[in-house]
Amino acid sequence: DGDELRTSNVWYFDDGESETNNDEQVEHIYTEPNDCYEPYLVVYARNLPECRDTAFMDCIKVDDRSKLEVPNIFTPNGDGMNDFFQVKAQTLRSFHGKVVNRWGRTIYEWDNYEDEEAGWDGKLSGGNYASTGVYFYIIKAEGIDGYEYDLHGPFHVIRNK
Repeated sequence: DGDELRTSNVWYFDDGESETNNDEQVEHIYTEPNDCYEPYLVVYARNLPECRDTAFMDCIKVDDRSKLEVPNIFTPNGDGMNDFFQVKAQTLRSFHGKVVNRWGRTIYEWDNYEDEEAGWDGKLSGGNYASTGVYFYIIKAEGIDGYEYDLHGPFHVIRNK
């Protein structure tokens, strides 16, 4: 067909990478986190190089890898420092934490890891503070990167009166 215009497509991914690709679907993996990658496509007419068009895509946010750190001690004494047994985490899809005593009895559970006061405040269900000693955590979570966390271990509660 003599009327067919032949084109060449060049993708610019806004991370220093580009690719000439005429396929219907193009795949690119971003390896660094960024608040806004702005990729675009330039379509060139092969027989008329001065004739081209550009299509811009919306901003693509790439989060960092997931992380989850659990402390081994906390001091619920009301001094404003380390008053909650809480994890340090980022980019999680799901989270569930549980604190158990040395007999395996669940004394606290939580699903929110992001708020400033998320986690166990050291109090039992009756409102009294738990005794100083060793307790255990069981944490299951999944990062948005697909990494699954299945963590458990001991931690110390120290409360100066």
